[in-house]
Amino acid sequence: MNTSFEGLNAKVLSFGFYNSGHDGRGQASEPSLIDHQLTVREIHKAQVDLYCSHGMRAIEDISLAQKLLSPTQSLSERAALAALNQAKRLVILSDFSHAELALESALSSLFEPPPLTV
Repeated sequence: MNTSFEGLNAKVLSFGFYNSGHDGRGQASEPSLIDHQLTVREIHKAQVDLYCSHGMRAIEDISLAQKLLSPTQSLSERAALAALNQAKRLVILSDFSHAELALESALSSLFEPPPLTV
């Protein structure tokens, strides 16, 4: 039995538990926990790729993270999406150190608690 994250991920996706950000009627829905975990995983993969100077792989990872965030509407996820856009531009310009900072910003945006409303 494969208990690695990759194996679990494949099983979850194969059974159709992955929430694509839509409720089946074409309406945007709340992002699932799986979407969030996959987004964070792709950002971490991009960080590793930048560390190894694999710019094209980092762009692919960032692009997938962007797709996972695209249907969402929360402020923190919009901030993360903006940071990912900036990171991708910086990778294209081969400015890996600033791209890493943008990826850190995206991660911190995803883990910020939502603002309190009264």
